[in-house]
Amino acid sequence: MRRTNRYKNFLKNKWVLLLIGAVLCMATVLALLPVAGKYYLARWLMDNGADTAIIERVEINPFTGRTALKGVNVKMGDTTVLSDADILVDIDMLSLFKKQASIGHCILNGVTLDIELYDDGRIRFGSYTTGPSVPAATEKPESSSIPWIFIARQVDMSNCKVHFKMPGLDMTLDVDKASLIKFTTAPGDKSGTFTLTGAVNGTPVELDLTTLQVVPDLIVEGNVKIDNFSLDDLGDFLQPYLKPFVGKASLDGKVLFKLKEEEDIFVDYDGMLRVDKGHIAGESFSVEGAPVHWEKGTIHFEMTEKSGISIDVNGRLTGKKIVVDIPDPVIKIREPNVAISGKVHVAIDDEVRVDTNAGFTLQHTTFSMPPLQAEATNIHWQGGKRRVQFNSGTKNKALSVQVRGELLADSPSFHDRDKNVRLAVSGSSLSWNGDTSYLLGLKAKDASLVHANGILQSNKLQFTLADTLQCDQQSLVAKGNAEVGLGQKITAGYDGSLDLKGTVLHSDVVESSADAIGWKGKGGFTLLSDNDMKLDTDSRLFSKGLQAKLIATGMLFAQQALDVQAKGAINLGKNITVAGTGSLVADDFSIADRDRKNPVAVLKKFAIDSINAPGGSMVKIEKARATGLDVNIPGKMPMKITAPTITIADIRTKDLATVSTDRITTQSPVITSLINKKKIAGLNSLEIRNVRAGLDRHITVDRINFDDLYFLKNSAKKNDAICKIAGARLSKIGWNPETGMRSGSLSFADLYCTLIREKDGGLIVGKKLAAMRNPDWKPEKIQKKPKKNDPSSTIALSQVTLRGESGLHFEDHTLAVPFISNLDITTLQITGLDSEKPDKPASIKIAASMEKRAPLTINGTIAPFLENIGLHLKLNLKNYPLSRLSAYTVQSVGVALASGSMRLTSDISLKDSQLDMKNKVLLKQLKTSTISKELADKLDNQLPIPLDSALSMLRDRDDTISLDVPLNGPVDKLSVGISDILITALGKAIVPAASGYLVYALGPYGALAWVGMEVGSRMLEVLLPPVQFQPGEDQLPEERADYFQRLAKILQDKPEADFRLCPKSSAWEFLSEKKKEKLNEKSIQPGDEERKKLMQLGQQRARKIKDELIEKYSIDKDRLLICVTEIEEKKSAKPRVDIQM
Repeated sequence: MRRTNRYKNFLKNKWVLLLIGAVLCMATVLALLPVAGKYYLARWLMDNGADTAIIERVEINPFTGRTALKGVNVKMGDTTVLSDADILVDIDMLSLFKKQASIGHCILNGVTLDIELYDDGRIRFGSYTTGPSVPAATEKPESSSIPWIFIARQVDMSNCKVHFKMPGLDMTLDVDKASLIKFTTAPGDKSGTFTLTGAVNGTPVELDLTTLQVVPDLIVEGNVKIDNFSLDDLGDFLQPYLKPFVGKASLDGKVLFKLKEEEDIFVDYDGMLRVDKGHIAGESFSVEGAPVHWEKGTIHFEMTEKSGISIDVNGRLTGKKIVVDIPDPVIKIREPNVAISGKVHVAIDDEVRVDTNAGFTLQHTTFSMPPLQAEATNIHWQGGKRRVQFNSGTKNKALSVQVRGELLADSPSFHDRDKNVRLAVSGSSLSWNGDTSYLLGLKAKDASLVHANGILQSNKLQFTLADTLQCDQQSLVAKGNAEVGLGQKITAGYDGSLDLKGTVLHSDVVESSADAIGWKGKGGFTLLSDNDMKLDTDSRLFSKGLQAKLIATGMLFAQQALDVQAKGAINLGKNITVAGTGSLVADDFSIADRDRKNPVAVLKKFAIDSINAPGGSMVKIEKARATGLDVNIPGKMPMKITAPTITIADIRTKDLATVSTDRITTQSPVITSLINKKKIAGLNSLEIRNVRAGLDRHITVDRINFDDLYFLKNSAKKNDAICKIAGARLSKIGWNPETGMRSGSLSFADLYCTLIREKDGGLIVGKKLAAMRNPDWKPEKIQKKPKKNDPSSTIALSQVTLRGESGLHFEDHTLAVPFISNLDITTLQITGLDSEKPDKPASIKIAASMEKRAPLTINGTIAPFLENIGLHLKLNLKNYPLSRLSAYTVQSVGVALASGSMRLTSDISLKDSQLDMKNKVLLKQLKTSTISKELADKLDNQLPIPLDSALSMLRDRDDTISLDVPLNGPVDKLSVGISDILITALGKAIVPAASGYLVYALGPYGALAWVGMEVGSRMLEVLLPPVQFQPGEDQLPEERADYFQRLAKILQDKPEADFRLCPKSSAWEFLSEKKKEKLNEKSIQPGDEERKKLMQLGQQRARKIKDELIEKYSIDKDRLLICVTEIEEKKSAKPRVDIQM
């Protein structure tokens, strides 16, 4: 009872009732919680966007912390966002009291989660959607309370799917199996691991993360493997930036990612990366290739607040058929195979630094940037110990690049296809091994510097420019140190060597080649801002086997060896200065003509031992020496000029505009025939003193002199030459383009010639020269005529003199008794020779003696530079022994001149090829004897009376005979012999001497005498140049005035003479040029009508000439006689009017 009361009292206690109520409530809640949770979750899902939400069962154990959802299915429209999901979460409830959210075990099986990111920033997780994104709020200061720690001891996922969608991106992650073990947010704890096996958009993915840490630093480490992920899935997302973005990507390697509390980032990757058939392009580039493979390499990336960004790469990257396109400027790289291996370090903070020893190989590379294009079969950059360093610089540090390594290129080529350039360069191989650096100037006044030190080599290099120039280089080796500075002044320098072998150059003008060209030493170049230029060198240039051929002429120049050494500097600016020393040696130089039978010129050696430039504008060469010079001159008489030595002494310039030399000498030069190897002429020595030449093309020479000249030796005797000159001097010579050559005087000493006429009538000198002629020589069909009135070709000599023992020895062996004569010249002087003034004659004076007893003087003038030489001379010969002429008189008229002397006075005039010669002959104590009666009778028959009678009648009381022998007519038709002179002179002299008695005594011979005298007076026929006319025209030629004036002068000087004007018309005058060219006949037969026109045309031409001479020169019309027109039928005939006197 008591117990019952206690029990009743206990039940009446309100705390007991509250406790029982609480327990019952809790039990009710626990019983209803799964049902309520199931209902609430389904309702919440539908309130947040789900069209249907089904949860088969919910299990909750609040005491163990175990919660499970079975059979969860959520749909939005026709899309299932969560299906057949089984979710089990086991929470450690006791750890909550330690501020630890600990999941002991979580199982996700068959979970499908759909996530979508909208344009406005909303995110949908399954059916739940977050609100729009809002600007981030200002960070609140961190709480000082102890943070909560999340622990997941094990999370297992299987057969799950996560679908993520956002504008331009649609990704699905299929999780076959995944485990998260020992994950915690406890500071410093990185014992968590995560593994996953599944697929991303159907691409297999495997993750094995052995380290997971989130506090205080985020650390993720493990293996990642992705096999053939389609980059196309990212194409729409990247389309605003990259289009297209396609290919297959594979990844297999170990990843370490660290995000430190200070927001420093560290990433390491060790493994493989591969992209197949990739194609990535943007607005400014396009890259594609199949495949690109990163093999077993490492990548390290870090970004810290203190040190900036650092990237280290070490591995091998290969690619095949890489194609790169850049639209502006247009750059194309076509289908090279690429292999890059080695280390690369990149650091980015206040500057960008790149340091690498990587090497690369490119195969079948084509690079184009129109109109430029480059190709190579293989390009290889040798890595290993080599380095490439780049530094972008800062405000206080200059940009710099340093490259050290070896670059090899097989079959490289370069083309510039610009139609105005058309440049092409190609080769078998090209290599560079050495150091190269570039340093950008930090400030405007600082120069940018480029430096290279190494070896550049190429083989079989070919250079072509616009189809007009081609250079083939068998090999090129440059070894040395080069520097270039670009700034306010430009500098360049090279210290090393350059070797070229097998050089061949082709152009439209010249073809040249060289077996070897070498350069060694130092060279420098400086260009200042005011365009002043400085060149300096300490080097040696040498070559072997140089050749050059001129295409137009076929001339071939060859230089076997050349060696030039120079040390000094040249300043090229407003004032040019030179300082330094040098030397030059050239061996075996030659010039050959087109057929190359004989070289045109050969120079064995040319040497300048010392070139000195003390500074300023002065340059001195102590001596230049040439040895073994041979010059071959082709032509009708081919010859070789040989100069054993030529020395040029004391060459100098004081202003670099004029050059002078003290003397030029040559010893024993010889001219030899190339036909019979006989000597034509030679000298003992030749000297030219004080030569000066300038850029103004003015040349002056103090004097030129030579000694012991000989011409055509008669025999092998030392002094037996046809002509010889002991010495000659030409002084005060000057030449310039305005006045030509001017000289003070030309003097000869001891000039002596020997002329011998052999029995066959030929002169020895003529025979010797004939034996030296080339029988196969033919003159050029087209020869350029020298330019008339060219002042640079004029010659002027103030005086020409002959001194010493000079003379002429003559022998004529064609006669029965040889004729021998000697002329000894004591004085010969010509003054006032000037081709610029051809009408102004030069005076001439000769004093000599013949046969050692007969004084001879010749005085007068000569005009040698007229088109037809002119002269006016007075000759006086006294006391000439007539017996010397017997050889000719016996041979021609059979009469010997036994004794006596002759005095001859001649007045000789030659003008316009017309000779007018008045001879007065005085014969003293002439004795004759008949040697050939036949010839003597013939002479008697041509004279009015026998010779003896005539001579008797002509002698005066002093036994002297005086004869006048005039000669006149065209000089080219003058043919007068001894007998002609005797007949003419004696015939004219006998008639007045015999007076009326002789006329009576002649009887029937009077007619013969008259005929004889007529023959003498008409012995020379006078022909004058014709007046030419244009075909079919009768207009007088414009240049007629000078010629008509000369014709009038002839008639005025010869009142007894008449002119006959004889017109000659050509049969073809009225034919056109085309018809004339088609005619093959040598002669043309005109028709009757054309013949009548031609006859009239000829008369009209003659009348116009007659009228001109009458009206302008007052010539009597009766002295101008017109002939009947003659028609010439030859095709080569020229329309003209012949003038006969």
